[in-house]
Amino acid sequence: MLAAAGVCVWIAWRLDAIRPGSLSRSPESPLRPGAAAPILLLGFVVFLLPQFAAAAAIVAVGGPDGTQAGTLRATGSAMLASYTFGIAAGAIGCWLAVRAGLIGSSAVRFSPRDAAVGAAALLLSMPVILVVSHATRLIAHAAGADTGGALQHGTLEILTQGPGSGVGSGHGFEMGFWWIVVLAGAVLGAPIVEEITFRGLLQPAVSGVLGRWAGVLVTSAIFTALHVPASGGESADGPGGATWLAIPTIAALSIALGIARERTGRLGVPIAMHIGFNAINVVLAFVETAG
Repeated sequence: MLAAAGVCVWIAWRLDAIRPGSLSRSPESPLRPGAAAPILLLGFVVFLLPQFAAAAAIVAVGGPDGTQAGTLRATGSAMLASYTFGIAAGAIGCWLAVRAGLIGSSAVRFSPRDAAVGAAALLLSMPVILVVSHATRLIAHAAGADTGGALQHGTLEILTQGPGSGVGSGHGFEMGFWWIVVLAGAVLGAPIVEEITFRGLLQPAVSGVLGRWAGVLVTSAIFTALHVPASGGESADGPGGATWLAIPTIAALSIALGIARERTGRLGVPIAMHIGFNAINVVLAFVETAG
């Protein structure tokens, strides 16, 4: 795996993706003066609306004493509310940014080519991300830390338990529906909303002020920090959030997404990469827990 990661880094260098000055050759036009502040404001609004929607859904479904807050129904309801509002707010935010001339329309326009480029970029990034993941486990194990099980995200645990596992109550059809909602939220909803917020709005704003590499690194730092578990074991993703062991992997993924966004000048590429990454993790979770 280490050799594969080295080859991928060499290929990325040869493709002029990570050389000094590579990001300055992005096809995306620089932000016009004064555009960073309104884009940051839009990004802040797009980030907050899904959080409020998810919180409201958890309160509504969690019961008066909150005992149902971690059930499949509550998790699915939170995801459905969060990502529905998030995608709608993100689409409106990008439209407003384009209409106001803050960002170019080509940056947020989607095409089938974005999916192909995103798949290729993810294929090139995965060996490096896996090396970071394995190195984190080795370091944690050497330090005597509890590395836990194979699954490092609560949502994966919910999905692998299945709709009839007792993580919720209700009829089989209803639990099956909420399980599908959680699956769709993990594979599609989260990548779309997060990429619109971070790579679509936040990163261009930071890049316009501090430079493109700073935009990638600062955005990745914020993205990673929002996934850090709180004392109760929850991250910004809620009860099904990432564990501490997954944080370096998330940071490596975020940097890869940011580089792809800057180098291609298109938001669809990191969205495709993020969807592919989450889908791979879901498949691997089922493989790990089979039997």
